[in-house]
Amino acid sequence: MLEDESSALFRRLEPALTISATPPKQEKPARGWQPNRHLPVEHEYDIDFIRSVSEVNRILPTQHVLPEEVFLRRLSRRELLRRVPRNPVILPFGNSSSEYSPNFFKQKVYVLLDTSASMLSHHRFQMAKATAYVFLKRNLRELGHVYFRTFDREISDLHTATDRASLRTLIRHIMRLRELGNGTVMEKAILMACEDIRKDSELSGAEILMITDGAAHLDKPTIQEALGSSITINTIKIGDAKVALDSKILADEAARGNSPESHALAKIHDRIRKLEFESANASTSGANRIRSEVASLRRQSEKMERHIMEHMRAEYGREIEGLSKVFVNVDDIAADEIFQLTEEQIRELKKLVVAVSAAFRSGLDGETLKEVALLYEHISMLLEEETGEGKDRLREMKGELDDMLNDAAESLSAPGASGRSGISRDDMRDLGFMMQHRSFSDISLAKVLRLLIDRAVRAARFSRIKIVRRRRSRG
Repeated sequence: MLEDESSALFRRLEPALTISATPPKQEKPARGWQPNRHLPVEHEYDIDFIRSVSEVNRILPTQHVLPEEVFLRRLSRRELLRRVPRNPVILPFGNSSSEYSPNFFKQKVYVLLDTSASMLSHHRFQMAKATAYVFLKRNLRELGHVYFRTFDREISDLHTATDRASLRTLIRHIMRLRELGNGTVMEKAILMACEDIRKDSELSGAEILMITDGAAHLDKPTIQEALGSSITINTIKIGDAKVALDSKILADEAARGNSPESHALAKIHDRIRKLEFESANASTSGANRIRSEVASLRRQSEKMERHIMEHMRAEYGREIEGLSKVFVNVDDIAADEIFQLTEEQIRELKKLVVAVSAAFRSGLDGETLKEVALLYEHISMLLEEETGEGKDRLREMKGELDDMLNDAAESLSAPGASGRSGISRDDMRDLGFMMQHRSFSDISLAKVLRLLIDRAVRAARFSRIKIVRRRRSRG
């Protein structure tokens, strides 16, 4: 469905799945004499706030003429201005190759995939992996370096693709993901992606593609600062998950936020605590004055808190929508609509079974055996969902595939079979991965794999014996 450009799901996701390879139009410079052809130095810099007190020596000279109280207040809030080098603009260019051929000028992408436990619902994880696969396949011509991480309550190790072999490895890794964890550290994952992009010069101009099902509260100012002006996020959200709003949580977030209003609210709370401490040692008249001031500050803080909470309530748990350049929200997959096969689809499935049967009869090898196993698993999954008239025909096809696997087990257990089979260790690894699905718990594929493993162990032992004998003969 994702690869069918006429499907409604594809059209919905297309804005997030497409990389534009058309560079922005630029005016051609005149060939005549240009007295100001070189930009002034200040045009090579942007203006930004300092990030730490240690950068005070890099602030703009005009900041030093501020009144001392204003200067110190802005210093404590990290609101003094400094110059920062402007990031280069990377312009993409077209390529006639339909294969993955990365270079510095193509669009770099950092993919973040949500692997939280909630992705198990409504086939979301399968949808997410398929989306990542179609995105990579669809944009082979325009893709530069590709970075990939998963996140749930932890963030996974970094995986990269910088050539065709590493891209195939990355896609294989994505397709084989199956372990999900509790929780989602979406904000931490975005910040880590920004850090990776800024550390690696090869990722200059990279975009983040995040595929998730969850709604999570994000510290918007912190992420905006990390993104800067050169990093953008595109988000695909699967399902309609929302964050439950709680007044106490909103109040805590209002006090801890990074907005100017939250800073002002935090100062009022600090002032209230200081006055309450002073009132314990004050005289009666002083204590009355302090209580009056505290009451006034409490009314002011409650008013500010309500204002901040009303603003937060409108986008709490939906901050990613405002942070994303492209945000697409698709509904959960309805199993009744997807897995009920039409007559034409059953005929196509039967053609696949006939084709793999012909390949199986022509000779047993690793690729053919994997095709049989994959088709068996797919038909088993369809049988779990199918309730219509095609169920009997699916059972018939499953029986044909089961017979092939039984024949494979008998062939591999026959004397001298180890020299005739073209099944490699990679094939064994793939078959082992397929066996983890419950469809293979009661068929002979387990026997096939055990035979292959036994054969590999015997071959390894024989190789070690030969090496020992060779060393002894040399000694």
